[in-house]
Amino acid sequence: MDVSSFERLMGPCIEIMQREMGRYRTQLLETLGPDDIRNNPSLAKFVEFEQ
Repeated sequence: MDVSSFERLMGPCIEIMQREMGRYRTQLLETLGPDDIRNNPSLAKFVEFEQ
């Protein structure tokens, strides 16, 4: 599959994922908890913590 076909296929999916990002962050915090997220750098970059 060429790049333009892939982007055309994934475009709507990416838009939905970006629109729902706040919900995903909330669910991540509720599911794992802040300590587990802070200890995992690959997850921590997606969640903002209150100081």
